[in-house]
Amino acid sequence: MADDAAAVRFTELGPAGSPIGSVDDGRMTDFYTYPDGLQACWVRGNMITSLDGGATDDGKSGGLAGAGDRSVFTVMRQQADVILVGAGTVRAENYSGAQFSPAQRQARQRRGQAEVPAIAVVTNRGEFDHDSKLFT
Repeated sequence: MADDAAAVRFTELGPAGSPIGSVDDGRMTDFYTYPDGLQACWVRGNMITSLDGGATDDGKSGGLAGAGDRSVFTVMRQQADVILVGAGTVRAENYSGAQFSPAQRQARQRRGQAEVPAIAVVTNRGEFDHDSKLFT
């Protein structure tokens, strides 16, 4: 079975590591929602690597992610105010930013967020193709 066709199942573990329940899409969103009464900056990161520490597969980061990784990644993006991405990813993948459905955009607006998160690119050279999707 292809990885994309596999069901995504998560199990919530208790303090002792024993399973206390399964996690559906709504519950996963609860895990990644900003804390109530947030008064300071809240930073959350997500990264996938291969067993040997590689950050790409065939030059692209998406090849390392399984269905569960993509599920978590999607929920985190829907909650984010800013998405940080490396310049190498922008170049290698012709990165275009976050793509949200109208319902997801409306949910962000109800939370007081912009319809789509801003993109912050980390670079040490500032070299970009200004015709890339990120800029157009």
